[in-house]
Amino acid sequence: MTSPNVGPASFNQSNALDGITAASSTDIWAFGSYSLANGSGNQKTLLMHFDGNAWSIAPSPNPTEGGFPDDILFAGAALAPDNVWIVGSELEDTNGVGFATLAIHSTTATGAGSN
Repeated sequence: MTSPNVGPASFNQSNALDGITAASSTDIWAFGSYSLANGSGNQKTLLMHFDGNAWSIAPSPNPTEGGFPDDILFAGAALAPDNVWIVGSELEDTNGVGFATLAIHSTTATGAGSN
């Protein structure tokens, strides 16, 4: 089954999925990150949702601005269709040090809610 990708806007851009969690056969989440097209190796979050028919890219936070963006989603748990958690990390400082926790909590089966 095919899934959507961010880009590629260049040869350098790639998508990586680090995990998957499911509340049901029609509420499946895959998560990871994608590399920026500029070849820097910097990453932004990638969150996808499967509704039983097709995968779609879901909104996900990318709090790191400028500097060295390195926002990654790497674990998740679907406790129920209205209680899905996806977690990861964000690079808090633009000098390449200082990671912080990044969390997404969905209260609906159709998309990521708050972070």
